[in-house]
Amino acid sequence: MAESMETQRIANALMSLQQRLGGQYGALSRPQFRLLLALRDAHRTISELADTVRISSPGVTQMVDKLQAAGYVVRQSHSDDQRVVLVAMTASGAAALDLAIHEYHSRIGQILSALTDTETQSLRMLLDKLT
Repeated sequence: MAESMETQRIANALMSLQQRLGGQYGALSRPQFRLLLALRDAHRTISELADTVRISSPGVTQMVDKLQAAGYVVRQSHSDDQRVVLVAMTASGAAALDLAIHEYHSRIGQILSALTDTETQSLRMLLDKLT
């Protein structure tokens, strides 16, 4: 089935936005930022993190290793099953995440500055509908 020209244009625009939103957020890369967001409300296993951030378990393990070395996360044994290892965010990780969220919002604000207030409201409504 052939893609419509409009679908191609939207796909290209979304790829361009992803590029503009990529990169570092303070000390965190975008994947690290997403991983810490997943840990904000709960401790998680490596496989839960892999499912949440859509990265392979080995990739998440490497990322957790780097975040642990930086002092942003710790590994803990599950209280009910010692074989299960949970990843938890530290206070330093929470501070790095807060800075990353601020920088992310700033980057979004820069992108949205090209829109009028009405266009911004329309975009928000459309995004709400899609998500």
